[in-house]
Amino acid sequence: MLAFNAGAEQERMQQILPYLDKVTIQRKLPGTIVFHLTEAVPTYFVEIDNLTRYVVLGADMKVLEIREEKPADITMISGLGEPEAVPGQRLKVEDEALAASVQDLVARLQQAGYEEVNWID
Repeated sequence: MLAFNAGAEQERMQQILPYLDKVTIQRKLPGTIVFHLTEAVPTYFVEIDNLTRYVVLGADMKVLEIREEKPADITMISGLGEPEAVPGQRLKVEDEALAASVQDLVARLQQAGYEEVNWID
């Protein structure tokens, strides 16, 4: 129990379980570990592999899953080039400033009351 590294375990869990948004681990001696988990919410998707697969992303652009069916009811993002997608990791794009601008735009639209944005190009 004393050798347990909560920080390393938090990172490992978020890598192997992409749908975990936040993980907080507390040690309570003598022998209890408490996990606080928050589920990631699918927020965006991008098309990859010549439009044959789709990458589902959380609000922080973390890759939640790669699938063959087009997601419904979340915002499609296009114009990011051919991103590198690994579940559990942040989507890697050529222009990180563009990805940050997309996140900022969606946040501002939501603040203004636009809750259903279907496509950002």
